[in-house]
Amino acid sequence: MDASIKKIIESIQKTGDRFIIWDTASNQPYVVMSLADYEKLLAKPEKPKAHSESQLLEKINSDIALWRAKQEMAVAQKAPPVVPLAPPLSQSTAKEEVFLTEEAPAVAEAETAKEDDKEQYNFESIES
Repeated sequence: MDASIKKIIESIQKTGDRFIIWDTASNQPYVVMSLADYEKLLAKPEKPKAHSESQLLEKINSDIALWRAKQEMAVAQKAPPVVPLAPPLSQSTAKEEVFLTEEAPAVAEAETAKEDDKEQYNFESIES
C-alpha cells in the first residue's frame, strides 16, 4: 500500500474524518471514508409523510405557538415579581373611599379659594 494512502487511512481511524483524493490521471475526485460511514450514507432515510398544505400550516402555527409560550415563560421567570402598591380594598375602606371622593370637589374649591386670596404682584420692565 502506498505510504500516503496509509497515512490517510490512519488519520481517518484517529479522527473519523473523510478525505478527498484527486486522481490526476483521470482528473476525478474520490472520497475516502470508513466503511461504516459509507453504509450510513447508503441507508435511505424514511420519507416524511405527505401532508396537505393546511396540515403543514397548522403544524407550523402550533410550533410557533409553542415557541412563543416558551419565550414568554422564560421572560416571566427572569422578570421581577409584581408587587401591588396598595392592599386590595375591603368593604370598610371602599366606603371610606366613596366618602372621600364625594368630598373631593368641596376640598378642591376650598383650595382654589385660598389661592384667590393670595396677593398678586405685577412686574413691569424698567427701561433705561
